[in-house]
Amino acid sequence: MKKTISIICFLLLASRSDAITSDSISVHAIDTKNNVLYLELGGSAANILSVNYERSIGSNFSLRIGYSSFRMGDARLTTLPLMAHYLLPLFSSSNNLDVGLGLLAVRIKGGRGTVFGLDAAGGLGVTGFIGYRYQPKDGGLVFKIGVAPVLLRGHSIGLLGLGFGQSF
Repeated sequence: MKKTISIICFLLLASRSDAITSDSISVHAIDTKNNVLYLELGGSAANILSVNYERSIGSNFSLRIGYSSFRMGDARLTTLPLMAHYLLPLFSSSNNLDVGLGLLAVRIKGGRGTVFGLDAAGGLGVTGFIGYRYQPKDGGLVFKIGVAPVLLRGHSIGLLGLGFGQSF
């Protein structure tokens, strides 16, 4: 859990490299409309339900971190997607083609056998996302739906992802 919090803090600070100036130390207010918090069913976390946070670092580019953990038989499967997303406006600035690519850390605790070709040690894979995203530029409801390919140790799956959340 400490590692997850450290990674989130690092990503937030890295996305706001202009927050501290060299002339004087001053902290600028974060433009809160650049933050998105959402739940995703299926999708890039390769799990049933994940909690995700995204931070925009440009008009169409964002970084994402997610977390999911659930029981599968007598094993616990925990996944952590770290992704970069590019939003390409379609009909208006709120309707976008969402294209994402990143890494998926997987940990399996307990159980016997393998999941996606991974044993209890877990592993690192590649995940992506391509689909539709509704996200108003001035904040509010976020909706996304698409396909999330996942590749783990030679095993590939394509999952439907459905997300609902809030930009603030």
